[in-house]
Amino acid sequence: VTYSLMEDYDFQKFAIDVITGEVSTKLVFDYEAERSVHLYNLTIIATDGGNNFDKADVTIRVADRDEYDPTLSGSEYNFEVPGSAKAGDFVGQVLASDRDGGEAGRLVYSFLENS
Repeated sequence: VTYSLMEDYDFQKFAIDVITGEVSTKLVFDYEAERSVHLYNLTIIATDGGNNFDKADVTIRVADRDEYDPTLSGSEYNFEVPGSAKAGDFVGQVLASDRDGGEAGRLVYSFLENS
């Protein structure tokens, strides 16, 4: 049995080992750079010595990885609270960003226990 990729969809981004059927990438994928395209579709063909064949559709999903650390917009923040402050009054705001996309780029703010 030998394996090949049908020349459709996203075949140019992947390779297949003709003997083992192992699929590999031909390029570097970047989840953040390709914000709208995270699924790729391939059709794999298995052919025997008598030229009989079968096909299978394969979907490959580019997974989001937590590659980047979050970055705070400042290294230190100082807020002043008026003596007449009530519970719930605005004190200040810290801002951070993360170059990761998707769930890996979602920021959660919290206090350290000893703060």
